Amino acid sequence: MRSAVIVAAGKGERFNGDKIFLNFCGAPVLLRATLPFLHLCGETIVVVNENDVEKARTLFASMPAVKIVAGGKTRQQSVLNGLDALSPRCRTVAVHDGARPFISEALAKICFEQAEKHGSAVPVVPSPDSVYFNGAPVDRNGVRLAQTPQTFDAEKIKQAYSELDGAAADDATVYFGKFGSLNFVEGETSNKKITYPSDLPDIRTGCGFDLHTLEKGRRLILGGREIPCDAGLKGHSDADVLLHALTDALLCAAGERDIGCLFPDSDEKFKDADSSIFLYEASKRAREKGFAVMFSAADLIAQKPKLAPHIPAIRASVAKMLDVPAELVNISAKTAEKQGTIGGGKAIACDATVTLMKID
Repeated sequence: MRSAVIVAAGKGERFNGDKIFLNFCGAPVLLRATLPFLHLCGETIVVVNENDVEKARTLFASMPAVKIVAGGKTRQQSVLNGLDALSPRCRTVAVHDGARPFISEALAKICFEQAEKHGSAVPVVPSPDSVYFNGAPVDRNGVRLAQTPQTFDAEKIKQAYSELDGAAADDATVYFGKFGSLNFVEGETSNKKITYPSDLPDIRTGCGFDLHTLEKGRRLILGGREIPCDAGLKGHSDADVLLHALTDALLCAAGERDIGCLFPDSDEKFKDADSSIFLYEASKRAREKGFAVMFSAADLIAQKPKLAPHIPAIRASVAKMLDVPAELVNISAKTAEKQGTIGGGKAIACDATVTLMKID
């Protein structure tokens, strides 16, 4: 049987808080670190600080294959507590850091398969930085950074821990001390351990929507581009429904007030204004808070005119305004199937989303 030991009994001192129960993208870090193993293992042992046992039991209450165990004063003791809790049927065990929520199921599977063949499987990645040891440079081409899950023949790693004399950096070091060799597998650069607050990406998504009616005698402006049409959108500014929706989405993601509050239609200085100024201002406010655009998408809804031929130019225009590659902007268009005001060719609407990531 395959088993996993998820080690999460530390105090999070360098993080300045309880990182393993921190909500990340809708789920606690510890849960995200555990989930990939549930499909691969007959049992999963989650080792937490003794003060967090009840909280962990509540978190995993709906998962009968998960067993909660109290950790020790050191990581080594916590791992030992986890190994001692394994079923006698366990043949291969993966030891994984509870603070690595980006682990993929594919990597965990490879580690199990390799450990079953070779006795051990330790995922490693090259060092992207220059390396110095005792003040002298080291050839980083020979340096590998160890990750988890470090996976082993269960009896061998238990034996190695039982004979351990002194401290060890990780489980692979314990195994190497007893058996003299390790089997390495290619890790994943995305499989990072959360140690400091900056290790946890701050990603936010905002939504925006706008609708304007069509009026004869006005220019139709979408994404800063003039589109041939016998009518344009009615509004206080140039009524660029796409830029208005994107502006609201960006402001929403950045935690700012909406476009109506910042650029009210009662202010004459915005009369017939180019809507790009709204998007530029929203972008500026996001940058001042340390955010960068990860991706943006907008869905135009119009019965007329036909927008498909204009999408590439609109996409390029929006990308330039946001100062991002066009690959980070997606513009699509659909009709309203001749239903309602939009379907009757009397209005155009736009839904938009913008995803930001904090980089400063």
